[in-house]
Amino acid sequence: MRMITERPFEVEDRVEAGHWEGDLIMGTGNRSAIGTLLERSTRYLILLHIKDGVSSAETVAQALGTALAVLPVPVATQ
Repeated sequence: MRMITERPFEVEDRVEAGHWEGDLIMGTGNRSAIGTLLERSTRYLILLHIKDGVSSAETVAQALGTALAVLPVPVATQ
């Protein structure tokens, strides 16, 4: 994990694909949540449904794994 200010030039300038950014949007009391994944160069966006809110890191990891498993290879590895 890096601070945003520590991004390499390639990531900051969006000159190459393959650099993903993620975030969580949490509902009241963490009872609901949506994860976001954004590929910085192409602006390809994935919204993750976090079932039953965020109860653990495993819940988020499972949602990430499910979303990334169905990505076409060129999008996932560019």
